[in-house]
Amino acid sequence: MRTFSGTIEITLMGKLSLGGFTLYPVYYAPQGRSNLISASQLEDHGLRSYQKNNVIIVKSGNKIVQSFPRKGNLYVSQYNFLSHLIQEDFFSHSTVNWHIMLGHPSNQYLKKFLQLNKINQQPSFNTIKHCHV
Repeated sequence: MRTFSGTIEITLMGKLSLGGFTLYPVYYAPQGRSNLISASQLEDHGLRSYQKNNVIIVKSGNKIVQSFPRKGNLYVSQYNFLSHLIQEDFFSHSTVNWHIMLGHPSNQYLKKFLQLNKINQQPSFNTIKHCHV
């Protein structure tokens, strides 16, 4: 996948089971230096994240679902995410909203991205037109 800072290979897309919650979609990039979880994606699935004493705590109501201690500039997990990833074929998945996944790019950028990555999917420019971000 081409990104702003270069190219990274995404090999899996799927669902992640985290403390009884299923996060979808999640992506696996084996060349990535670490696995990342988006706070907004956690919120979209009914979870909240809090930072306290160099630890990120993910909660559902009063229940702690996962915690991530700080190591250097990242909050890391001992949790083996890959073993909890339900694999799907990444690029053939027709319901991927590329506009949202790529951080709300322009129509021109999105067309070029799909073309360069040989993704046979027409973007929904109606979604882009009505995007409030």
